[in-house]
Amino acid sequence: MLYTVNSLNGAQVSQIAERLDLDLAYTSRILGTLEDEQLLQRTISSQDRRQREVALTPEIAALPDFEGAFDADRLTADGCEVLFATDSAEIEFWFNT
Repeated sequence: MLYTVNSLNGAQVSQIAERLDLDLAYTSRILGTLEDEQLLQRTISSQDRRQREVALTPEIAALPDFEGAFDADRLTADGCEVLFATDSAEIEFWFNT
């Protein structure tokens, strides 16, 4: 989910759900959990106030080697854990190992 949010920076919730082939309500709940953990932020779209744009928080985006964590040669069993991490401490653990 974080990889998709990063690659579609500023995307709407519906675009993320479509990219991941997930139900919109389920995607919104997951994004809400990630937002509660301060891993991403949702803001009101400047073009359509009914829509929310999603992006990583500046702190998460600034983590060293955030982009590199998703390189194909780093997607090992351990690397995949980063994709499913649920809080910032867990993500920092994976980036620092």
